[in-house]
Order: sequence, then structure tokens, then C-alpha cells
Amino acid sequence: HIGATHGRGDKSPSSAPRATELQACVGLAQMKKLAWRVERKKEIYRLYREGLSRCSQIRLFDQNLEHTTPWFIDSLADDRAGLMRFLKANGVGTRLMYPPINRQEAYQVAGSYPVSELVGEKGLWLPSAAQLTDEQVRTICELIEHYYTNEAPETAQHLLGKLQRGG
Repeated sequence: HIGATHGRGDKSPSSAPRATELQACVGLAQMKKLAWRVERKKEIYRLYREGLSRCSQIRLFDQNLEHTTPWFIDSLADDRAGLMRFLKANGVGTRLMYPPINRQEAYQVAGSYPVSELVGEKGLWLPSAAQLTDEQVRTICELIEHYYTNEAPETAQHLLGKLQRGG
């Protein structure tokens, strides 16, 4: 236990506060930014929604922004593996969504679960950090559109420069 003396060693103060105290300090500091983060996450979702509206090969999950905040950008992507490789080659990280629960060893259930299996096959989380700039999100959208509308080379150099500069 960091700094936990349980009543012993009261001859000198500890310079190592308890982990829970540190977590509380970080949590309180983060709470001051919560309203900004909530609005920023909603704006990032709107930018993706607008930027990918012409690209039928990737679909965002619908979100009612009056009632929820999309902490992740959930999508279903055709040729998910190819898109992930292309985005990675262009400096954009993505993450697979969770595998279908009915296929996980602990929960294997016989039957057909088409929605779960679709999400397991095509589900992809796009970058969603609150620190992303509007221009970075737009560039990610352009990269995705480029991948699906062109015989995408491994990199799209003209877009990569924009992404690295943040605009």
C-alpha cells in the first residue's frame, strides 16, 4: 500500500500519498473538464457523421445526442481488415469492437444472433479522443472515403501530411 502506515511510523510524514488519494485528485481535476469533454465527444461524432455521409461502405451507429454522449465512434465497416491496415499505414489507429458474446467460450449459446455476429464481423471503433482537432477528424474521414472510392495505395501521402500537421 503506497503510503499506508496504519498508525505506525508517525515520526516523519509520508511523501507518498495513498493511491486512492491520488486517484481522487485526478478525478476531481477531470471533473472540471467533463462538460467540455461531453460537448467535444458530441462534436466529434457530428463531424464523423457529416464526413462519412457519402460513404456507404462504413456506417456509424445512430446516436441521439440529446440523450447520450458517444464516448467511442462505433461503426460497421465493409472490408474492415483492409481499412484498418490502410488507416494504420496512414498513422490512424483503430480498434476492433468486442467479439460476439455468443461466440466467446464462457458464453457459447447455440442459435443465430445476426446482429451480434454482424458487429463482431464489421464493428470498428474510429479515433475519438477529445483532443482530436476538427481538421484531424475531417482528414480521417477523407482517408476512409479515399480507401473505399479509390484503388487505395498503401498510403495517401497528400492526406497524411494534413493529419500529422493537425490541419
